[in-house]
Amino acid sequence: MAKQGQSARASGDEAAGVAPSSALPLAELFRQKRREAGLSQQELAERCGVKQSAISGFERHGSAAQALSVEKLRQVADLLGIVVDEAQVKARPHAARLALFYCPDPDCPSTHVYPLGAQTAYRPRFVRAEAEVPFHCPDCGEICEKRCPECGTPISERLRGAFCSDCGKPLVAGDRLTAAAIAEREVCRAALTAAIPAVEFRHGREGGGAGGD
Repeated sequence: MAKQGQSARASGDEAAGVAPSSALPLAELFRQKRREAGLSQQELAERCGVKQSAISGFERHGSAAQALSVEKLRQVADLLGIVVDEAQVKARPHAARLALFYCPDPDCPSTHVYPLGAQTAYRPRFVRAEAEVPFHCPDCGEICEKRCPECGTPISERLRGAFCSDCGKPLVAGDRLTAAAIAEREVCRAALTAAIPAVEFRHGREGGGAGGD
């Protein structure tokens, strides 16, 4: 009788569109129930108010994709008739908020110095790191900044240079240098670039290392 009762409950769950959380990985369960409901990824995304890429990312990589917030994950699960264990939700990795940082030290060897008319411009190297965690320049140890020192505007993802895209003030303030001094600085920077390519660096959460994007 006990087995019959368990079988009946299982059949009832299947009829209601609810599968045990241990039966399939959550990402596969989402894909299965979406297809059974006759919904495309785009249609499901529109009903839940998320992007199609978020649904696609979750179905392909699960929680590791960090594509859906906890609230949206529950919303999609409810729409598909899936019961999500609280442990599955809490196990999702933390998505760190990132920001662009730069070294404000004009003497930092990673800073590109070049003549600009009658003045000297200092273009810093930009590093993407956790916004809430203090970040130290890997080349000189200075505490890095993520905003314009003049107007406080955050560094733009698209417009990165020696000057703030909002107020036009230099991000790094330095002395006017002679052509010979600029050439000497460029030799040092080129040597550093040859050792570690001075492209955009990303500072990871784990290990504390920087790696080229």
